[in-house]
Amino acid sequence: MELSIDTSNKHASIGLSEEGKLIIDKTWISKNNHSVELLPSIEKIITKIEKKFSDINCIFIASGPGKFSSLRVGMSIAKGLAISLKSPISAINTLYLEGYPELIENKETNSLMEYNKDKFYIGQFKNINGQIKSEYLIADQSALYNLVSENSFICGEGISSLSKDFYDKLKKRTKYIKLKSPGSRIIKLAKLGFENHKNKNYCNTSTLQPMYLGNSQITKTKIK
Repeated sequence: MELSIDTSNKHASIGLSEEGKLIIDKTWISKNNHSVELLPSIEKIITKIEKKFSDINCIFIASGPGKFSSLRVGMSIAKGLAISLKSPISAINTLYLEGYPELIENKETNSLMEYNKDKFYIGQFKNINGQIKSEYLIADQSALYNLVSENSFICGEGISSLSKDFYDKLKKRTKYIKLKSPGSRIIKLAKLGFENHKNKNYCNTSTLQPMYLGNSQITKTKIK
């Protein structure tokens, strides 16, 4: 059994899965109480399906970017459980989760999450002959408009934070816009985490840290 944890923002999500398929999951709005709510919530869903912590054989964590305190809590609990249960841990970027599976199906995908009332976390993904190149940054609406092309796919829960006028303007620039619910990430985390588990693509528990993306940071990665 696998445990998935996503505390990237105010919506906390947890799930238990078998071979990447969710058995049970829970998503809730946490009012800055991730540290109080997370572990008891995990214990409740484990008990509900009549399992034990010892049945967990791998842990999957959404690594950010996102809210500093909530990411830190989720990562700390995931690492603590991995150490105590002697379970491997796999981390997946939250913006990658927001953009999946569209980033596999399209040549250019932009995933959005709210950073603050004026700006967004943006994941830019380009599929070049099956190889995914990614770039992560923070930008406001006007910068976002200049980043996307008419052929790009835009998705993510951050779409709900766009102003109506800007949404209408953006829709004229690209025809592909898809709002995603916060709870949908946990399904993808379980699936992609298990793919890593099958390939033994694990993180070093002692050095694993959340991805904190600041205003001036742009991170480029290449994912095969």
